[in-house]
Amino acid sequence: MQINITCPDCKKGEVPIETNLFVAGAAFTCPQCKTELQLATESIPVAANGLEKYSAYREKMLELKEDGNRPDF
Repeated sequence: MQINITCPDCKKGEVPIETNLFVAGAAFTCPQCKTELQLATESIPVAANGLEKYSAYREKMLELKEDGNRPDF
């Protein structure tokens, strides 16, 4: 899954980030200011866990939608 985030350094560039690569330790560069964004090593397990849970949640919601159901919150 790809997301775009505003560069935390220049606040102007939109940094395209492939989430699976990001949680694997890959670095991404702001096209405006060339700042490199990368997760701190100690943050990788936490981010990977969150991404895994979000992906499972998203998959379940799509299944419910395909079946014509609405999730109850």
